[in-house]
Amino acid sequence: MNESFALYCAEHQIPVKQWANIANWVLAHGEDLAETIGEQFNQRPEKPEEEHSASGYSKVSLINPLVGRCATRNSLYTVLLNSLASKNVDERERYFLMVGQLIVAHVHVCRKYIPRQKYEDHAGSNEIAGYPNTPYGASHALRVISNEEDLDFCPSGLDPKLSPHLFAQVAGNQSSGRNDLSKHLAGYCRFVARAHGLLKWSNRKGGGGRRGRGGGGRWISGYVNLGPDCEVVPAEVGDPDDPHGDWGKQVVVQEVLENGVPITKKRARQLYAADIHPYDLAGEDELCLTEYPCDETKKGIAGLIFAAEGQARHIAMEHQMLPWQYRSLTVSELASLLSYSSDCFRELLQEQHWSDAQALQAETIALIHISLWTGSTLDRAKTLEVLPGDKEAAKKINCELALFVPTSTQSNESRIVEWRIRSYFPKYRVHLEAPAGVTRRRTVYMYVPDLAGGAQFVRELVSRKEYQNREELFSRSVSEYRRALRALLKTIDPSKRITVEKVRSYLFHRIACVSGDVTQAVAITGCEHELAQTRIYYTTHSLKVLRNVYVKALQEIVPFVYRALGREPRLDFAEAVEPATIHVGSRFCPTREAARETTAKLRNAIKKATSYRTREEFADYHNYFTLYTVLMFGYTTSCRAIISPFLPTSEIDPETGLAALADKDGPDHHKSRLIWIPHEVRKQIRNYEAHRQALLGSWREYLTKPLADIPDCFFLHKKDKGRFVPELVRPATLKQFMKAFIDLPANVHRRFLRTELGESGCPSEIVNAFIGHWSRGEEPFSWFSSFSYHEHIATLERYVPPLLKDLGWQPIESTLTKK
Repeated sequence: MNESFALYCAEHQIPVKQWANIANWVLAHGEDLAETIGEQFNQRPEKPEEEHSASGYSKVSLINPLVGRCATRNSLYTVLLNSLASKNVDERERYFLMVGQLIVAHVHVCRKYIPRQKYEDHAGSNEIAGYPNTPYGASHALRVISNEEDLDFCPSGLDPKLSPHLFAQVAGNQSSGRNDLSKHLAGYCRFVARAHGLLKWSNRKGGGGRRGRGGGGRWISGYVNLGPDCEVVPAEVGDPDDPHGDWGKQVVVQEVLENGVPITKKRARQLYAADIHPYDLAGEDELCLTEYPCDETKKGIAGLIFAAEGQARHIAMEHQMLPWQYRSLTVSELASLLSYSSDCFRELLQEQHWSDAQALQAETIALIHISLWTGSTLDRAKTLEVLPGDKEAAKKINCELALFVPTSTQSNESRIVEWRIRSYFPKYRVHLEAPAGVTRRRTVYMYVPDLAGGAQFVRELVSRKEYQNREELFSRSVSEYRRALRALLKTIDPSKRITVEKVRSYLFHRIACVSGDVTQAVAITGCEHELAQTRIYYTTHSLKVLRNVYVKALQEIVPFVYRALGREPRLDFAEAVEPATIHVGSRFCPTREAARETTAKLRNAIKKATSYRTREEFADYHNYFTLYTVLMFGYTTSCRAIISPFLPTSEIDPETGLAALADKDGPDHHKSRLIWIPHEVRKQIRNYEAHRQALLGSWREYLTKPLADIPDCFFLHKKDKGRFVPELVRPATLKQFMKAFIDLPANVHRRFLRTELGESGCPSEIVNAFIGHWSRGEEPFSWFSSFSYHEHIATLERYVPPLLKDLGWQPIESTLTKK
């Protein structure tokens, strides 16, 4: 906190300087404290119900600390659960200082009006009596503020870095504005000023004037930053501009479980260090959170339940990415949009000088084309930079979105106008390095040709005199452009079917429908999507493949649009060759050459180790043989390296090679899947089981565990007195033995398989089922799924065995079982 703030706390003996650090420490060490203090320390608060069970004991239900009476009684402490929605560090600091100022004010009130013993002994359902005015309103104000992306609406003079007394003086002079945010903030300011004696307390009469019985009311607002055991993903379902498609602002919350228990921060860090994203463990049960208007919540809980069921069905349908989905623009709508905007722009070009309104209209039309053909939001489209000249020089300029316009002196082969988009990269929280030359080379920029001619609108703007000396091509605020765009779209389509969101998402859905792979749409447009939250961590797309997908998506739709306008389609452009060796997406995806070399190194190590003479040398041979079997199984099944990546023969159908793989150890087994194991791999598993049986028959005296406790697949670690510890193959031990052959995380085979299968032409729904990546509405086993396992296996037979053969995976017989 600010130095003056800290000095004030020390002077008045207010022990709040370290409240945030103390709270974080308690949360981080909750399990250890529970062991020391008692289990009740780490339990969630409960309350007895009036109903009684058959045994005579009262039922117990959990108290929600964010709503109802609990939020009323503990209003100040409920605020401490909130963070700020904005990711801006300065704004977050300002928000927490405002919370700190409220804590100081609350301490002053408690000291003056409420004896300590009375405060600590209070056990009622309502807030403690004795406040001259309740802190409820001030606390509510901060919860409302926490939902905001920024604090710009706060008066600039209200600086929480001031000492508490000076801050209270400034707060006492604030007046309530007309909007709801200002009204909430005024209540906060009044409480702080009164707590410091700068304003008089208002007289409380009757019940206090708050909504709801007993002062409870619904307190739903507020932004809570959930911990590592929850995945929070925006759900792109609602469109606020479409009267028939406004489902409200939604997010999907999934609990991240391991062995049926929510993961801790420590476990999350371990997974990140192993390059395993916790979202890959997310459970099946989802919580869909929606911001409903107040008039919807007043209809009662039954109406909300029916609405929630409808939303769940709607989300499941959206996940299927059907080409005829309601949220996408139709050909006629797209033709109307392009025709009207083009006619308007041509009329504007006839004017020698533009008024401010005409300039705004021209810029808005250009933004439509930028958004349509790059999949950009207005926020990103507004930042567009035009990069003329040499392409290699343009690559050194760092920006989110650009239009590359080559000079006229360049050869015809390189004179292609292209959109340059900063592509989506997984947002890693741990920095890890890969050995040079092992993984696929990645870049941050995606180049796609101006196939639809949208760049011409931008070039016309740049060529006009009034724009030539501008630092920014689009210098107005995003909100002003959004209002202008909404007005233009309403003129084109009074029914409001064409919306800002549909324009933004058109390219994304077009690519996803054409390619069938949402990760390719994410990589090309640079826009995040809930279906790609996990998949993008396992996909590394080639720029050449992505460029071809973009071209295909537009080549199939642009001719239809031209014909709808009564014109002949023109799609002539010089093809630029994109290197197939440069990729976009996940790190640590090995090249095919590196994967081949790994197999060759391991086979060579096994061959050399067959001449073992000592028990230590035999243990090395066994470990190499185990590693070979496990990796061969992984490169065949894409098994997650979370539990032991191996299945014994007893769990595999001998005729079909089918088996159930539950490599995601949660109670719901939502990602469990039916897998097919090729004949060559089944043969290697039998070879390993014969090796294991022979080893246990001759080595039982050298093992530290009884034979019944030895796992199906294990490594040997030497202990003292010549004995060895059989250790289950786990990610940590697997990584330890892999390091000598390929120094990458244990999950690299999943990245390799998803990338290789996708680029070789394997259908995306087959790849998703093979990897175990699906969300609600995509499950192969869901009620309305048309997924055919027969076709799934038939397709895998065409792709997986040839890939295994190319990498050099073949059955190897153990020296223990050779005759």
